[in-house]
Amino acid sequence: MFTKSDLNQIDINIFGLHRYRGLYFVTYRQDAFAVPDSEENIYISRAPKYPGDNGIRFWLAAEMSRGEKLYGPYLQEAEFRPITEEKFYALVAEQCFSLIVKPQFPLNQSGKFVGALLMYSMETEFIVDLFAEYEDEYIHFYWHTTA
Repeated sequence: MFTKSDLNQIDINIFGLHRYRGLYFVTYRQDAFAVPDSEENIYISRAPKYPGDNGIRFWLAAEMSRGEKLYGPYLQEAEFRPITEEKFYALVAEQCFSLIVKPQFPLNQSGKFVGALLMYSMETEFIVDLFAEYEDEYIHFYWHTTA
């Protein structure tokens, strides 16, 4: 599991940082929600976990897979707060509540839970940004609204 100090050791301007082998994601645009005018979007990114990898490069690649340019202050202001698997799924379920077709839970059905981080929550922004590590994969959950 990575920490904020791991982030400080990476130059986010390095070409190729947006790539991570095996990364794929599912996007739920505003029309996937019961009330499309809420302007909500969800991105669930996943990738297999590679030996010796602590997840920081996956998180950065998942953040960039939304098509947005990362910038230092956004990354530095993330909370990096450890949370339990139960809290991770409670936050995911809360943000998926209004989806017409919800993702299947648990998101990881084969691996042992290692840990999770809360990066952003509704306490500070109209963003919920979560990272989870399992013994076999990483999962990134990102929800936001522009309403």
